[in-house]
Amino acid sequence: FFAAPCALCPLCPKAHRSMPARRPVLKVVARRTSDSCPFLNEELAFELCPGEVVWLRGASGAGKSYTSLHLAGLAKLPGAEIHMEWDPSVAAAQRIGFLFQKGVLIDSLSLAANLALAAEAAALPADSDAIAAALEAVGLSPSADGSKMPGELSGGMLRRAALAQILAQRKRVVILDEPFVGLDPPVAGEITALLKRVAAEHGISLLLISHMAERAAALSPAATVSLERARPEDGDAARQDADLSGLRFAVRASRRFADYFFISAPLIAMAFAATGAALSMLLADMLQRVDVVRIIATFLTRYLAGNPALPLILQLVDGVVKQNEAAAKRKLYALAIGAASRGLGSLRRARLFTARAVEQGPSSRSSSARCSPRSSSQAGSEARTPARLVGRPAPPACARRFMGEWCVAGDVAMMASTSQVDLLKVLGVGPTAWTFLPALLAAALAAPLLSLLGTAVALLMGAVVGGGGGFDMISPDEYWREMRPLLLERPEGQHLLKFAPLVNVYRSLGFMLCTMGISQLCSRSRRRLQPRHVPLVITSAVVLSCLAILFLDWGFSQLFVRLDGGEPLGGEADFSFDGPAGEGGGAGE
Repeated sequence: FFAAPCALCPLCPKAHRSMPARRPVLKVVARRTSDSCPFLNEELAFELCPGEVVWLRGASGAGKSYTSLHLAGLAKLPGAEIHMEWDPSVAAAQRIGFLFQKGVLIDSLSLAANLALAAEAAALPADSDAIAAALEAVGLSPSADGSKMPGELSGGMLRRAALAQILAQRKRVVILDEPFVGLDPPVAGEITALLKRVAAEHGISLLLISHMAERAAALSPAATVSLERARPEDGDAARQDADLSGLRFAVRASRRFADYFFISAPLIAMAFAATGAALSMLLADMLQRVDVVRIIATFLTRYLAGNPALPLILQLVDGVVKQNEAAAKRKLYALAIGAASRGLGSLRRARLFTARAVEQGPSSRSSSARCSPRSSSQAGSEARTPARLVGRPAPPACARRFMGEWCVAGDVAMMASTSQVDLLKVLGVGPTAWTFLPALLAAALAAPLLSLLGTAVALLMGAVVGGGGGFDMISPDEYWREMRPLLLERPEGQHLLKFAPLVNVYRSLGFMLCTMGISQLCSRSRRRLQPRHVPLVITSAVVLSCLAILFLDWGFSQLFVRLDGGEPLGGEADFSFDGPAGEGGGAGE
């Protein structure tokens, strides 16, 4: 069907001069099958021949774009069946090219790189000569224009470049979707002449979709196919009022909140469940493996060597420890889990706290409680806050996850790159009030709730792991009984900022405000954004937010430690155990 391409130039028109003038490249028959079809025509039939133009015309909403997208394999025309018959000599990779409205190229690639990408995808030569030939065929300069980015091209140049990309793939049929929209008359005339020349010289069939009758007529279409629009009022479809709710601030904020909370909640729950389970299993396994009697005996033997009372002391310790070991471990388990969930640090920090506790040995705390009149204070002083034990902060899991805040950077950057921010300014609408403030309010409501959800899930996992479903260390009733005062009761004299529910609120709000502010700054960092800049804006917002949260988390930890003089973590806990003879007695008695 097609003559062999010229060896000198893959776009040489000599390759197409021997084609039969009226042998169709593609025959199309479309039949209406249901009322969902956008046009009323019972059947559409046309054929595309080399060098000719077919004009697909009709009112807006008649299905012109849907039909063309169906032919290109990009969408399915509803309510219709379309049969396409190709000339068997046309390779599948060289069938249809699509010139989108206003021209579309890959924004992150230069003009020459876009053409090379197209050629490589079609398994065709992508060297400099082939790219130069494609650019020259549409009136562009390889040296002056090849290195330009799509955002630097005018409307006419962008359409020329998109057509060159199609030529680089040697397409036999090109769909022109409103190719003259947005062009000045002189530029539109140049594009018209270019399309006629390219179609004639390269034997390309053009399927034109355009409302501009004068421009379409200038292309001398061989056939015109008119689509009759199936208007909604022609059927039973009820007229629907336009939705104007998006104009209201409260509606925009509520939509953001639904996005932030309901989409994030499942991930938050799963992340905290996994972390809570890991922390609880590590702590429970550690407590079960510790041989408290042997640790204390080793300690006493080392420091009381030669003391004639040592055997009696060891016998006394053995009786006291064995009698109270299980209760002490239950206390320590509940205390550690509660501390990790009181906003003193992230769950990751709680894991580090547990690892440090392994180094220091929880048995030393429980044993001291049994053998010394100062047991309560010693247990408290050794069980310091996780921030003191670990010494370095880690960002909370909820702050690391709250991606909705980082998405604000992407939203604003995309609006800026598509001139929507400029449009808002021209309309007299503040871009900050339109995008940032609704997102800020939604995030301020969602962040504490997500933090509460994560804390509850982590505590629940602690009950499951420590209970009968796991290590059988503590019953659920006793677990929740120990947790209630740790999490919900504020001891007398305790600073308000150390009250557990309030800690979770101000920490989550602090992380959220930090992330939102940085996201807003990153999205406004460039005066003129291009679509290729959007991923960089989002990445910058994520990285800078994580770094800022590290410092903010350290600041919160330092504030917590210094409030009230840094009272011990378990200062309000009851560390009473039984005496050696089984008599009840306080640890400090």
